[in-house]
Amino acid sequence: FRRDLANKTTGFSWYGQPVQAGLPLPGNYSGFAGTLAQENIRVSNAFMTGFLWLLILLVILVASVIAFKWILEAFVAIKFMKNERLSFFRKHWIRYTALIALRTLFIAFFMMMFLTMFQFSYQSSGGVKAVAAIIFILFFVGIPACVIYATYVGLASQGTILKSEVSAEEAEERQPSKLLSKLGIKKPISMKIPIVSLRRQSSHLEEDQTSIHDDEDYVQKFGWLSARYRRTKWWFFAAWTLYEFIRACFYAGASGQPMTQVFGLLVVEFLFFIFILWARPFEGQRLNVIVVYLLGFSKVATVALSSAFNIAFNLERITTTL
Repeated sequence: FRRDLANKTTGFSWYGQPVQAGLPLPGNYSGFAGTLAQENIRVSNAFMTGFLWLLILLVILVASVIAFKWILEAFVAIKFMKNERLSFFRKHWIRYTALIALRTLFIAFFMMMFLTMFQFSYQSSGGVKAVAAIIFILFFVGIPACVIYATYVGLASQGTILKSEVSAEEAEERQPSKLLSKLGIKKPISMKIPIVSLRRQSSHLEEDQTSIHDDEDYVQKFGWLSARYRRTKWWFFAAWTLYEFIRACFYAGASGQPMTQVFGLLVVEFLFFIFILWARPFEGQRLNVIVVYLLGFSKVATVALSSAFNIAFNLERITTTL
């Protein structure tokens, strides 16, 4: 005898929810599409979603600064706060607003480079690709232009400081002392040892008077780039920008070539880890520990372990995980 269907009278029934268009099937959460599927975001909407959230964040930050400024002015008007309190911020609040917006765009450089390049490699509408192309050009030209200009101005400013200090030292050394003048000796006797002189010069560069952080004009213009870096590593933001762009190229441009992507990223992360270990760019020891040692090692280890899961190696999942 053949068993009757349990739902013969009620009809066929099923459980769960249908998969939305553009999302991968349940159980297949590999790649960038699988990551987006956890939040029910289509791959074709990844760029516009990220771009809209960036605009929302910019509006919130700019509005917060403006609101804070006028709240302070209201406190001063009702005599709740003294007039001289936070006067520098109240006077230069427009500059603060612009610098906060620029800092936010600098932080979002990697995200927008990745999303725009990923959008180019994905089959989507021409309108979205046109918007992605415009945003790509703005970020690709704007952020590196600011970085190059800030580096150029910093090198020029530091060179001027060093030149003026060397000139002052040479003038002081060339001028004979009063005792030598009384003895009739016009040319001073130099007793400097070259090694000691070099060491003093290198340590002297660490002092405040040769630091780019003491150039008030530079800090007001480019502090959103050079802040929190050591005095001798103030230029590290340029290396960081190049590193972020190379990472975005591998993540987005090589998304269809997993072997090239994973081993290219492994080389990039390893080389930059060696470089940042040598530089230790941050002023605070806590930032060096977190960003240089912990985050740097975790990036290299994550990419190295991820390479073992490639299906080309035909390794068992349990063995690879262990």
